[in-house]
Amino acid sequence: MKTENNREAERLPPLIEHIPAVIFRLSHKEDSWHTWFVSHNISMYGYNAEDFFADRIRWLDIVHPDDRVLVSKTVSDYEAKNINSFKLYYRLIAKNGDSYPVTEYNTVNRDDAGVIICYDTVITSNTQGEDNLRLIKDHLRQQIVLNDILMSLHDSDPDHALQIILDRTGAYLDTSRALLFKDSPDHTTCKIVYEWCNKDIASVMALDYSITYETSMPEIYVALQTTGNLLINYGEIPENCREEFEAEGLVASAIFAVYLNGNHYGFVCFDDCVVERQWDDDTIRFLKNISNLISTVLAKQNAAEKLAQNRKTYEAVLNNVDSYIFVTDPANGEIIYANRSFRTAVNEDCTGKKAGNYLNTGICGSGSSEANAEGNGDYQELYWERTGEWLAVSSEEITWIDGNKARLFNCYDITAKKRFAETLEKRIEERTGELKLMSEEAERAKEKAEEAALAKTQFLANMSHEMRTPMNAIIGMTTMAKNTSDTERKDYCIGKIEEASTHLLGVINDILDMSKIEANKLELSFGDFNFEKMLVRMANVINYTVGRKGQTFHVTVDSTIPFCLYSDEQHIAQVITNLLSNAVKFTPAGGTITMSARMIGEEDGVCSIEIAVSDTGIGISGDEQKRLFRSFEQADSGISRKYGGTGLGLAISQSIAAMLDGEITVQSAPGKGSTFVFNFKARRGKTEQRTTLDEDIHWDNLRILAIDAAPEVRTFFTNLAGTLHFSCSTAADSSEALEIIKTSGENFHIIFMDWNLPEVNSFALARQIREYGDFLIIMVSAVEWSDIKTEAQEAGVDRFITKPLFPSSIIDCISGCLSSKAAAGQSLDRQQEIDFSGKHILLAEDVEINREIVISLLEPTGISIDCAENGAEAVSIFRANPEKYDAVFMDIHMPVIDGYQATRELRALDHPRAAKIPIIAMTANVFREDIEQCLACGMDDHVGKPLDMEEVISKLQKYLGVSQFR
Repeated sequence: MKTENNREAERLPPLIEHIPAVIFRLSHKEDSWHTWFVSHNISMYGYNAEDFFADRIRWLDIVHPDDRVLVSKTVSDYEAKNINSFKLYYRLIAKNGDSYPVTEYNTVNRDDAGVIICYDTVITSNTQGEDNLRLIKDHLRQQIVLNDILMSLHDSDPDHALQIILDRTGAYLDTSRALLFKDSPDHTTCKIVYEWCNKDIASVMALDYSITYETSMPEIYVALQTTGNLLINYGEIPENCREEFEAEGLVASAIFAVYLNGNHYGFVCFDDCVVERQWDDDTIRFLKNISNLISTVLAKQNAAEKLAQNRKTYEAVLNNVDSYIFVTDPANGEIIYANRSFRTAVNEDCTGKKAGNYLNTGICGSGSSEANAEGNGDYQELYWERTGEWLAVSSEEITWIDGNKARLFNCYDITAKKRFAETLEKRIEERTGELKLMSEEAERAKEKAEEAALAKTQFLANMSHEMRTPMNAIIGMTTMAKNTSDTERKDYCIGKIEEASTHLLGVINDILDMSKIEANKLELSFGDFNFEKMLVRMANVINYTVGRKGQTFHVTVDSTIPFCLYSDEQHIAQVITNLLSNAVKFTPAGGTITMSARMIGEEDGVCSIEIAVSDTGIGISGDEQKRLFRSFEQADSGISRKYGGTGLGLAISQSIAAMLDGEITVQSAPGKGSTFVFNFKARRGKTEQRTTLDEDIHWDNLRILAIDAAPEVRTFFTNLAGTLHFSCSTAADSSEALEIIKTSGENFHIIFMDWNLPEVNSFALARQIREYGDFLIIMVSAVEWSDIKTEAQEAGVDRFITKPLFPSSIIDCISGCLSSKAAAGQSLDRQQEIDFSGKHILLAEDVEINREIVISLLEPTGISIDCAENGAEAVSIFRANPEKYDAVFMDIHMPVIDGYQATRELRALDHPRAAKIPIIAMTANVFREDIEQCLACGMDDHVGKPLDMEEVISKLQKYLGVSQFR
């Protein structure tokens, strides 16, 4: 922060910027120098003054390195000897590196105790001419005078300050008098209000006379109204002023207007009766600064007078109030004002003493044992033994007369009210027993209702969050599949859609379980799972959004984490997905997201796993972090409007973490990004095998080159090479990679190359690498393969692998490139094996896309399908030809008549086939009572939506009796 002295120093630039030198005001603690002020002339050495104010550059930094020790020692010696004015000689280093011999004039400013406050420093080049050096010395003297004035003004009242200004300025200029005139209210006359007289010069203020502008000295009036000053040199006294000058013995005068809050106040003049003075430009600038300083002090004087008047008014009002009123300093609880009633009650001057010494309100400090306080709404009720009264004490923060924050206490007598209340309370007490019992019953009923509402709310909260994340991956991959004509790419997208859909189906199956509707009864489902594959699946869920926003996503996995863990895979994945989704959501385009997993300990086969998700996003303040893990809350109310979301994810994730004997913590600051750390406990799984390595590959002889600018990726390859015992070289850019290829003498089997290398076209680099040998080139990137496939293949790229990288993905890629095994003996999908040729089913489904899905997925089986768009149509079609159909798939929610009614009507038809044909419900209603209702209306079985085709085919086999294969 800038100090008061610094703010005063900032008024100097109009004067000092004319000095052909550099001006500093400095302070220091040991060798650490701080700049209070520096003139803009520092630019002649190439520096910006703002760099010194911000401490990006310090005064000692511009001293030549070879001179710094000597300069610092010289300053210390002068300080120790209490020398207040001294010179330094050294070489000043300009910003461009040139050095200049300079002389530095220093003036030490000390407080009353002799402690150094600051240094005023003038730096001059030793190449300055004599005239410039004289001018610098004159300006230095003026600056010393101004500093002396400013230091003296710091603790002075305005009246004394004005006298100080005239005393110091008159003595410095060695004039005969320095006078301050004040205008009359109508500005026609003026009168001396402050005066300084040199030795042997008579006072004129004692004469107590007034000057009339228009008659006595019209030139003064005109000059002050136009230019703001009048300068009368020796021998140049205006004719109509000559009589006044001769009467006072004046030979020269400098007159400057002064102002009060922008309005003309009067003028200050510096008269000479002795010296044949000529007012030079340098002195005029100095005196203009003095007149401005006087205007500033006058403004302070006027404000102090108004403050005193306001205080009298406030005290007059508060002294006539019957209640006890006092005002405290909120910083220390000391009383700064008390009205007459309060002073009379305490019978002493309480100003400056702790309020708690008199009243213990609980908010003005303790210290009194006589107070007995009771809370009551917006005020406190307390018994004051000093007066024998019950008081109601209220307080509020106010701005006091001096402009500072304060706290006002109003204590009014409520003794009569209190005694009446006590009497009434005794009468009511006997009747409260029955009401209390009724209230307790009502409260228990309310708690049950709230528990039921809470259970429902928590159920909806879980459902909303758990369904949204995998749906994002499904929609994103669907968009990608639609936008590519590459069959391989479409298959990739469909695979990702299947993964996300499977995850979503698992979520729906869980949240539709009736037991989860009961609050706080979420159950974990434990089993063995592949930890790394789970992380891969979670990365795939957010990869589309990461790529679309141009973000960088890094993953590191501690090699000591067991390959197989025994825990609840789905809920662990749910927490990780939430943390990653939030990181992507709140990180701007081009930002970086990092996920790291590490083992932090193991005890009796129970592993402590820590997963940290860091981002370079918007960050979260400390206050906002306290609300993060509450349901329906986000960091602030604007987040949901800008980024979307219900604010439930972290609350759900924290609950899951607690059930896994862990927690989620956060470290963040606004604009600094965030790191969320999820730790949990899990047992080692039964499968210890990490990854099956292809036996056809001689891993010990394998040589890999990894080219990537990101140090995390290079470290990943190095660590993987150490684990699998193959040879790996890394390069951060194209030039380093080509140098390794040319000089290492190694014939690399595979080169992994990042698509987005700095300062080089990766495709051009691939062509250059091809010139050195027939390497297998694998391109690594977070962008879509379809966007770069054609150009990459033309450049000689053999394969593509997506970021973030995992050990399994690299191993699979190497195996796919180098293995000699034939991909034989793979079984076909089950629906491709089953043959339902000759069979005919009736599908009752009102949603067209659902009909298309069933027809498309069952098409390979050879089965024939007729469709009905509502229940009534299904009954009509079956009635027309009952023998045609072998089974009926019946949706429940359909127009005209629903599936329940349609089944009843179909069973009631007068045809033997109607009673026997298998009717299978096909609906999203999967509660036990829903299934029982389907069976009760005449259906034979049930399959849930979304459809699991293996389950559909299993049902068809069951009821059609088909077991042959194509």
